[in-house]
Amino acid sequence: MKSRNLFVCVFLVTGLSLAASALMVAAQPGSAAQGRWEGKIDPSNRAIEVIIDLMFAEGRWLGDVEIPGQSQQALPLDNVKVEGKSVSFAISKLPGNPTFEGTISDNGTALNGDYTQGPSKTNFELTRNDGTKPEVAEPNPFRYDIDPEHTQVGFAARHFTVSRVRGGFHKVSGHVIYDKDDRSKWAVEVTIDATTLSTNHERRDGHLKGDDFLKVDEFPEIVFKSTKISPDGDGFVAEGDLTIRGVTRTVSIPFAMVGPIKDPLGMSRIGVEGSLKIDRRDYGLTWNKTMETGGLLVGHEVSIDVNAEATQK
Repeated sequence: MKSRNLFVCVFLVTGLSLAASALMVAAQPGSAAQGRWEGKIDPSNRAIEVIIDLMFAEGRWLGDVEIPGQSQQALPLDNVKVEGKSVSFAISKLPGNPTFEGTISDNGTALNGDYTQGPSKTNFELTRNDGTKPEVAEPNPFRYDIDPEHTQVGFAARHFTVSRVRGGFHKVSGHVIYDKDDRSKWAVEVTIDATTLSTNHERRDGHLKGDDFLKVDEFPEIVFKSTKISPDGDGFVAEGDLTIRGVTRTVSIPFAMVGPIKDPLGMSRIGVEGSLKIDRRDYGLTWNKTMETGGLLVGHEVSIDVNAEATQK
């Protein structure tokens, strides 16, 4: 009889304990709030990164905040309240006793609301960090990024058949893939901002950027992507696709390469010098006028010269 009573007591205690645990879990309000939230707030136009951890423990909500670059350790949150998808808390350890009041998105991945510090109030947007790290591509040890400050792309075309008008582009970006042991990996990609064209003549520049020529409002970039690079005498030839005004043609660009060398900062650099000639009509740049003598106002052939410097990343 005693053993039976003992069994009943153990059963009741265990059952009550499980029920209490279930009620405790069920009573955790707004469990969607639990976890790590990261993002930026912008009080007084100063973007500040924050990392906020929220957790439900011992029957109440707790949390802390990290401010990378400003606080050496996490600061506790005060008056943490979670009701459904609504979250609020204060940070008394910071000047002005700032407060957060926000709402969790329906999918549970964002926490948006108002950040108040003294008389100022601004919006904040935080994103849930579930601990997984995004995949990051491995850096390419053979990639050299074009240095825009030491790169020039120029062009020239006949004017009135007796002279050449020269110009260039002020903004160029791209990269070179160079592996001294495997030429099959070599590649180059260059993007030219066509809106930065300049011939040092405002009216002429406007004409060249307009509908008669580059139409930069619709086609703001000129792009070259190599498909093959082969040796050619003392230099090389890059074959690839050149896109101007939305038209892509295959071209071959002879070029010479200097380097790699180490600069005073220890960075590896290479230099590339290349040139080519195109018929602008192949890219839809057909505007012209015929002079009384029979010659054309603007020549069809355009010479393009590239002098690029690139640094290893």
